[in-house]
Amino acid sequence: MQKALPLILIGLGIFFLLAAVIVGWVVFPKVVQNKITSQVQLKEGTLTWDKWRNITTPIFIKYYLFNVTNAGEIIKGAKPIVEEKGPYVYEQKRLKTIVKIDEEHDTVTYKQAITYFFRSDLSDGRSVEDIFTIINIPLAGFATTPLAVRDTINGFVQKHKETLFIQRTVDEFLFKGYPQHTVKDISEKLMDGKVLLPDNMFALYYGKNGTNGVEFEVRRGVEDSAEFGEIMKWDNKTDLNWWGGKYCNMINGTDGSIFAPFVTRDRTLEIFSEELCRSLYLTYQEDIEHHGVPGFRFSLPSKLLQRASQNKDNRCFCEDIGIKETSGVSGTGEKEAEKPPPIQISADDFDDGFFAEDTEEEKVEVKKEEVEEPTPVTEEVPSQCRAGVILLSACKGGKPIIASTPHFLFGEFTDVSNVEGLHPVEEKHGTFIDLEVNTGLVLQASKKIQINVQLKKTNSVHQMGKLRGEFILPVLWADEYAAMAPERAEELKAKLLSTFQIANISKWSIIGVSSVLIIIGLIVFVLRAKNSKYLP
Repeated sequence: MQKALPLILIGLGIFFLLAAVIVGWVVFPKVVQNKITSQVQLKEGTLTWDKWRNITTPIFIKYYLFNVTNAGEIIKGAKPIVEEKGPYVYEQKRLKTIVKIDEEHDTVTYKQAITYFFRSDLSDGRSVEDIFTIINIPLAGFATTPLAVRDTINGFVQKHKETLFIQRTVDEFLFKGYPQHTVKDISEKLMDGKVLLPDNMFALYYGKNGTNGVEFEVRRGVEDSAEFGEIMKWDNKTDLNWWGGKYCNMINGTDGSIFAPFVTRDRTLEIFSEELCRSLYLTYQEDIEHHGVPGFRFSLPSKLLQRASQNKDNRCFCEDIGIKETSGVSGTGEKEAEKPPPIQISADDFDDGFFAEDTEEEKVEVKKEEVEEPTPVTEEVPSQCRAGVILLSACKGGKPIIASTPHFLFGEFTDVSNVEGLHPVEEKHGTFIDLEVNTGLVLQASKKIQINVQLKKTNSVHQMGKLRGEFILPVLWADEYAAMAPERAEELKAKLLSTFQIANISKWSIIGVSSVLIIIGLIVFVLRAKNSKYLP
């Protein structure tokens, strides 16, 4: 027994070492992975199902509105000056209604209602009754109506004494709405009563507060956790039909509220945005920590919104509206754009929305006048194809709405310089999502979008004949923000992270003990060998 002691010590050390390696690096991770996978599923009875169906984590949306301070001068050709006012903070309550569960195809179909509640306590004393000066979006849209009926529409506009800039309260502009008499006249007298705006009222979210949206069909993640939350259909569509190519019309990823577990730094987060009518993606930025929970931060890369001449993937976002890059190259090095063909249209052709395409004749006139402007949008880079902006007319009934990053972050210098009062800062205006690396849970997220209106000089619309060429006027930007509460973070640490810590400490402790046993066994063996003259 005495002679076998060194071999016993070394054998035990090797045994425990191998056990620690196998259990610590193979068995335990697999057990935890299976446990996480069994819970991160859209399946009744799981924690994820309850929290996903009725979201209890507070979600806030902060609105920052651009108050136009020189409206009277703008219509005479002056450069717009805006003043950012906000935040006006609303809390969202999201509730999903389950339409169908398809276990065979591992999908669940649902509708989601979002209700908004104003939080004056978080708005720094601001009120939804605050008044500010904004662009009259429907009136701006009349600039793209057919020339054949524009004189008639102008008559309606002047009859109701409408102006290009109006004063409205925050509540009126966002949710409550305000009457659109000209739109009502167009509907009744030019379109046989076709509804253009619900109740002939306009607000950005009119009629949407607390009502169900369209259907989503998503993967439950039961069969494959990597597909957890992936959108299969939106509004019963597997692809979009707004854009000019297959890539741009793809519906990719999740809705941005849930993600597959086991996050790595090289993962690309794909998200479909209803507001932007397109799919987006985020890439790894940095390691973060939220209330003691480690995670990875993903953000929108600047490449995503590069101009079409720099990022070929964005080319089909231009083609929908007749803007296609050709092989011709201008003196600035940018590819030139093809003009859409002339449009022959009458009042009967309003069926695609009362904001239709302008005619070629009108476009040529506007471009000639733009040449003399100090900061024109160059013909080589149409607004639809410039960096940092997404023209939404195709999916917004033809309205001249343009989405962008706040303050045109990552956008064109022209768009920033054409409006006084814009100051893009990535730390303030960038979108990001922080994920816990094991479960894929959202630790915190901040999605930021700016809404703008495209304006151009045209003599055929009231108060737009002296505008300074073509420019994009910001209306507001919004920050939709959610963060895991401290108590929820503590719960996550207790249930998951502490388990990892205990396992990590245990395996390294066993490895340490194993190493000591092996070393002691070797020392005893060497000493006995010397005493027995086994060694020279």
